[in-house]
Amino acid sequence: MSGVWIDLPGAEASETVNGTPALGSQDSVTLGEADGQGPVESNYMVELVFVDKDGTRTIIASDRGPDA
Repeated sequence: MSGVWIDLPGAEASETVNGTPALGSQDSVTLGEADGQGPVESNYMVELVFVDKDGTRTIIASDRGPDA
């Protein structure tokens, strides 16, 4: 699965930027077995990516399952 954080099940933004929901420093989202999602397989990879207004992508955090 790939998508914008705010569009993931269970995600709520605590900030806004120019009227658009935005991720705050204390926000979280649970993936797998949350809000009707199926289990997360052991080959998962998750990245938190910041994309600036020019489209430059910066990986802020990442995690991988044991089989990724």
